[in-house]
Amino acid sequence: MVNVLKLELTARKAQQLIEKILDSDQSRVVLVGHCKQRMRERGIFMQDILRCLRHGSFIEGPCRDVKGNWKFTKRSVTSGSLVNVAAALDCDDQGNYIVVITVFGA
Repeated sequence: MVNVLKLELTARKAQQLIEKILDSDQSRVVLVGHCKQRMRERGIFMQDILRCLRHGSFIEGPCRDVKGNWKFTKRSVTSGSLVNVAAALDCDDQGNYIVVITVFGA
């Protein structure tokens, strides 16, 4: 697998990589503590996040952050509500993964 941190990502390439991660191992979608708290507060579920990652539209990014990770925000309508997912693509010894930073509505 190609290290995402070494790539120059367009939205199309980022989407292909996101789908590859989702298709191969959904445990490679990591939720940070802040995201888990916002999910509880906002009634957003893991399936909403996965659906947004797979089918949503990019509304920000992908662009590199100060650590070199590729950050992005995607938006989709899921379960009848507008869901936004702010996340980053990163890489470790086991390959590429998605870090979900936060979730929010419109």
